[in-house]
Amino acid sequence: MNDRRNYPPRRPQEDDTSYKWLKDNVSAILSLKTFEKLDVLLNHINSFVEHQCKNLSASQLRNIFSKIRAKRVASEIQLNRPKLAYAAARQTSQDARDVIDFFEKIAAKVKSDEQAVNFVAFLEAIVAYHKFHHGKK
Repeated sequence: MNDRRNYPPRRPQEDDTSYKWLKDNVSAILSLKTFEKLDVLLNHINSFVEHQCKNLSASQLRNIFSKIRAKRVASEIQLNRPKLAYAAARQTSQDARDVIDFFEKIAAKVKSDEQAVNFVAFLEAIVAYHKFHHGKK
């Protein structure tokens, strides 16, 4: 009998161009509201959600967003990083863990209040695109 627990966990597809682009352009995410190529950034967020966030339920995503939505100060975003780590640890899907871990890594780079506001806007876009692509499950 095949025991799948012995296989290494599946990571988000590194060949997914949107996921790779977002990983390589965290500074664009943290300057979302002033990023000069906003349409490019939003298209990558849209594609990332469509392909990588399939295993996150809307309620899980809204729960994460609700913890961070009111945070407009960099220190408050930093204080929510353990909550993101906890949310990732509770996921049964490795893909879902990886997505939340990606959010936590972005949160770790928030250093200014302006970046905090942009991070919240990024998560808001994630929730909106998730509803668009995966809302009718």
